[in-house]
Amino acid sequence: MKVYNFKMDDWAIYSPMGNTYEHTPEYRCVILEVLSDDPFYDYKIFIDVRGIVRNVRESDLFPYRQTK
Repeated sequence: MKVYNFKMDDWAIYSPMGNTYEHTPEYRCVILEVLSDDPFYDYKIFIDVRGIVRNVRESDLFPYRQTK
């Protein structure tokens, strides 16, 4: 059984290219659903700025740290 690092309603940073490129845009997103039955994707997310719902892998998500 796979262990998921994020749960529903968690905020995260979505990077479409993962950690492979230095100048890849990063977007704040919220986890809508954990796709435990999907063999390819891990999460369904909502990208905050762009208003897009997308299925993504966990390798494209990074922890969101709020600044005060």
